[in-house]
Amino acid sequence: MEVEPLLPHQVDAVRFMMKGWERGWSVLVHQMRSRKTSTVLTFLEWARMTRGIEGMRVLVVAPPKVLPVWEEWRARYAVGRRVTVLSSGALSSSNVPFEGKSPRFDVLVVDELHQFRAYSNRFKRLRKLAEGTAYRMGMTGTPIDKQLEEFFYPLTLLSEGSFFGTRSRTDFRRVYCEKINPHLTHSPWKMKYEAEEAFVGELRKVAHFYDDRVKIR
Repeated sequence: MEVEPLLPHQVDAVRFMMKGWERGWSVLVHQMRSRKTSTVLTFLEWARMTRGIEGMRVLVVAPPKVLPVWEEWRARYAVGRRVTVLSSGALSSSNVPFEGKSPRFDVLVVDELHQFRAYSNRFKRLRKLAEGTAYRMGMTGTPIDKQLEEFFYPLTLLSEGSFFGTRSRTDFRRVYCEKINPHLTHSPWKMKYEAEEAFVGELRKVAHFYDDRVKIR
């Protein structure tokens, strides 16, 4: 794996995540092909060298298509660490890794965070693995700020319930959302305008955005 110099937006993102270490979580919302993985690897190296977790236990949950990148990093650069690279698809299988056990990790990295928007067995298994971690990071190319209601579960997982102030989506919808069509029983939901503006402002404090194609509000 050839290490390429970081681009300006990557340097900015790494600095952003450094400042948020004490908070315990962050999100990288960067467009496709913007080198999200190398950005996160740089941040993990900083954490290893400066945060007293030389032997840190890292769990990376990623879709199959990017597993080779993480596996190569583990083989070449994960010296002194216990690193587990897990396919997100494995959390849906009948033979779930760690089932019946209680592994503990220091850092959790969820690549393509948007895959966990639904409340499912896969999400619940990931939530279990996130317990006790010192730092949790999500990576996605999906513009979270434009569909916050859909990201209730992954943002609640990363923040351990602190971002929206509740772990219950029912309570969240009751206070902050409204049905798109109030006459339909199963109408999709959307956030109320004033609530969306407030939460987007809070999101800017915990998520780093990069998209050179559009102006991000």
